[in-house]
Amino acid sequence: MYLLRLGTRGELSLSKHEYDNVPPYAILSHTWGAEDDELTFDDIKGGSGKDKAGYQKVLFCGRRAQEEDLSSFWVDSCCINRPNLTELSEAINSMFRWYSQAMKCYVYLSDVTALKRGSTGDIACNWKDAFRKSRWFTRGWTLQELLAPQNVEFWSRDGQFLGTKQELSKLLHEITSIPESALCGAPLSTFSINERFRWTAGRNTTRREDNAYCLLGIFGVFLPPIPGEEREHALGRLRDEIAKRNPSSMMVIKREETVPGRRESSLESLKFEQMDTRRITVRDAMAKTCGWMLQHHAYVAWRRKDDYTGGRRILWIAGKPGAGKSTLMKYLHQVAKDNKKDDEIIVSFFFNARGDTLEKTTLGMYRALLFQILTEAPHLQPLLDQYSQCSGWTVEGL
Repeated sequence: MYLLRLGTRGELSLSKHEYDNVPPYAILSHTWGAEDDELTFDDIKGGSGKDKAGYQKVLFCGRRAQEEDLSSFWVDSCCINRPNLTELSEAINSMFRWYSQAMKCYVYLSDVTALKRGSTGDIACNWKDAFRKSRWFTRGWTLQELLAPQNVEFWSRDGQFLGTKQELSKLLHEITSIPESALCGAPLSTFSINERFRWTAGRNTTRREDNAYCLLGIFGVFLPPIPGEEREHALGRLRDEIAKRNPSSMMVIKREETVPGRRESSLESLKFEQMDTRRITVRDAMAKTCGWMLQHHAYVAWRRKDDYTGGRRILWIAGKPGAGKSTLMKYLHQVAKDNKKDDEIIVSFFFNARGDTLEKTTLGMYRALLFQILTEAPHLQPLLDQYSQCSGWTVEGL
């Protein structure tokens, strides 16, 4: 394993370490620009490359590491001797472990800024919209770089600290659909093969074969790389290795490859852990209460199916906080379910203003309602086919 050191004048040097003699180190996670812009192994060896655009993020990682009293750091663009196929193969199969053993992982987001120029100087700005849209979330290799290290810090291109993986776990879950427990260190083996494959959908790699190689650590397998290998062939070898280590998973993997399997996978990805939490925690109505609402003129008019004019499609229930609106709504929801006809579908979503992101947003509502509709009306599930490769649901997509 090669590690970088940063000198006092910004000079970079490489040192090689055997596995039993690796010093504590930091590691960089980033997205590549044009290949000619990235600092390479040969640049470091030759003492060149300071004029390349990629030099700045390598310098950023080195300086951050020094501030953490870490004299060594690792960057993929310049710590792998890529022309040496033996070293490249070793790096590909060791990458997950290298990230997991790093003392700190710095995510450098080249398309996110946290400051904007004002009349009196730089001022803080809202970076979360740019964060959600960052290219970093669309790249194949960055998935393991998010999951493997324990200590992950996110930084903007203007050097502003945005938060740790744990501090941003709710936002990261919203963007990636990866469970917060996985983001916060739960063993990946506790998540099904299919679920881990779903985390990868919507991510791409520059080289076709890397679509498979970037997942080796996610599934805990080893695979000798074949330069120029076709994507599907590489993924087939990956599935074979997974099946060898997890024989019972073979049928699960095969089902995922069928049309019904992909639909089931997409349907399951709409669900989220707290989808029904608020409705369940709302108190049930006491006996002989709330029944008056069924005779109220507003409710009667709203239920009249032959007259949907004048805004009667929506029944607004207003009241002071704590007056019992949620209990009343839960009662009406149960009445609707108890009296529904065979051709009717009853769906619900109870917002929770104090809950997690998906419990109080339009995205969470759309996902919950659509899951219920498609579960109750399976004949509509072919609509999911066009989204079978989607990992992160959006309001626009839904």
